[in-house]
Amino acid sequence: MKLFNTLVYTLFLFIHQGFSQTQKPSDIGSSISISVVTPDNDENLSYSHLSKLKNRVLKIATSNSLSGTGYNSNFVMYPVFEIFNVEVVEGMQNITIVEAEVSLFIKEVKNNLIFSTHTMSIRGSGRNKKDAITTILGDIPTSNNDLKGFINKGKKKILDYYES
Repeated sequence: MKLFNTLVYTLFLFIHQGFSQTQKPSDIGSSISISVVTPDNDENLSYSHLSKLKNRVLKIATSNSLSGTGYNSNFVMYPVFEIFNVEVVEGMQNITIVEAEVSLFIKEVKNNLIFSTHTMSIRGSGRNKKDAITTILGDIPTSNNDLKGFINKGKKKILDYYES
């Protein structure tokens, strides 16, 4: 009887372990590793601006269950910052207004395939161009439904591409 109980217990453990390791379709996307990379230099951004941009993108990644920095993964998320207009409004104290776009991309490094993009138009103001850019970088949202959709779309496209 003791041998029977041991066999039943062992069988139960194997079955339980098999079920606990089975991935549900909703879990598969969470297993995709996407790292964050940011430019080392940009003609429009100072070193402190680049650091702030990197922190904002990392917050976007961590609030959407992504982690890692650098080229540790075959898939990366990276930002592109573009200034479209700089305007100075004169008055008692001049105010500089900067209009910019921040675009995020999820791509595969090895084949250079882009799986998802998201662009945000942001306007910032300050006493000078540097202050206006600082305002823009601070106004980049780190979690909203659009960003979540961007990341989920990227993960889904990656899965679809490799399953076909």
